[in-house]
Amino acid sequence: MRRQFAERFPGATHPMDYGFLPAMTRLVAAHGRIGPRLSALTAQVMFSPGVLAPCEREMIAAVAAAAQDCFYCTQSHAEFLRAEGGDPELAKAIKAHRWRDYEPLSTRDRALCEIAEKLTLQPTRVVEEDWSPLRALGFDDQACLEVAHVVCLFNYFTRLADGFGLQLDRETARAGEKDVALARVGWRAGARPTGGGVRRARR
Repeated sequence: MRRQFAERFPGATHPMDYGFLPAMTRLVAAHGRIGPRLSALTAQVMFSPGVLAPCEREMIAAVAAAAQDCFYCTQSHAEFLRAEGGDPELAKAIKAHRWRDYEPLSTRDRALCEIAEKLTLQPTRVVEEDWSPLRALGFDDQACLEVAHVVCLFNYFTRLADGFGLQLDRETARAGEKDVALARVGWRAGARPTGGGVRRARR
């Protein structure tokens, strides 16, 4: 998989390997000029050191995707949330569009989910007060901007997923069905992409 990823995205890095190349990765790779640059941006937003833990970024991604009813991105990133050590029950709640009713949700996680949803659904109505819960938790301007970049990225990928009709990767689907988190396997040379793909766009 490492070799395949390097061939598709020269100069880009992807530290997370669950043993398969997701359909989204292959779709992005289909554009030789834009693909590597988008992958490099994603690496900065999702994987580089920052104020957000990996599981928090996946949570934000899943909530933003769920707000748009993007099945592919919601299911994928809810499972990535579990894989990165997040609460399995929260992942299920996000898939079911009921994270607001999940009582164990921490103050920090609730604030992140709320801004992810509002910035997705009502961006023109976001005001300074909407950032206040995060600022009360110590988020400065740079930290708030980091959150916004994750949200915005998953208002982009959802359009690609739904616009080209991505089918959920079978490894991700299996993880959800069996209630067993995906596991990092490290880079493996020669791994072949399996599972989902691009189906004909809905009419």
